[in-house]
Amino acid sequence: MKKLSKIFVALKAGKRIVVGIDLGNKKSAVCWLDEDGKVVEQMTIASNCVALEKVFGKLPPLEIAIETG
Repeated sequence: MKKLSKIFVALKAGKRIVVGIDLGNKKSAVCWLDEDGKVVEQMTIASNCVALEKVFGKLPPLEIAIETG
């Protein structure tokens, strides 16, 4: 996934990345922040297992904060 290239660059540079996910019924907002709180990337994805696997499947383990409701 092309948009994730910034994430891989930040991780290779040794930056700590935290992911925030606002889960919705049909779509979810995803935002990656670096250790300085700067937005590295953000996107909207479908709220299903296929979309989550596509986005997070090739990434190493990350800290993730999830908001629902």
